[in-house]
Amino acid sequence: MAHRSSRASVRLGAAILACALLLIPRLADASTADTKVAPLLREVVQRMRDAGATRERAGVMDLQAFSTPAVHVDREGRIQVYVDVERVDDETLRELQAAGVAVDLASPRARIVQGWVPFDMIDTVTGLAAVRRIRAPDYAMPRSGSPPGRAPR
Repeated sequence: MAHRSSRASVRLGAAILACALLLIPRLADASTADTKVAPLLREVVQRMRDAGATRERAGVMDLQAFSTPAVHVDREGRIQVYVDVERVDDETLRELQAAGVAVDLASPRARIVQGWVPFDMIDTVTGLAAVRRIRAPDYAMPRSGSPPGRAPR
């Protein structure tokens, strides 16, 4: 009787170990994807998710209202992004487009792709091997006050 129970324990232990080994790469991928997304983008995406936003509800919800001065969201729930990549080539561009990125510009020299990505596809984009980081573009901000060395008028 003890022999059967010992075998069952070994099988149970092996099953638990197998499950754990299957989950570890997924957990590592999730944490890697999180570090690839700039915090400002992650915050906007989280606010959209918390509000129940979906691309299907774009006609009902004002998804553009989730925009901030640093992160632009359009009516369809797409976010304008810079995707820093290992290389800009046809394969990388195809992978980005297949992951939902509408490519506007690509700079092989700077290794940056500018485009729009649906907010709910950010994690898919960061999961691509060629993607190093995804962030908001550097938008020009109007200055206020007087230029250095000049008195205010």
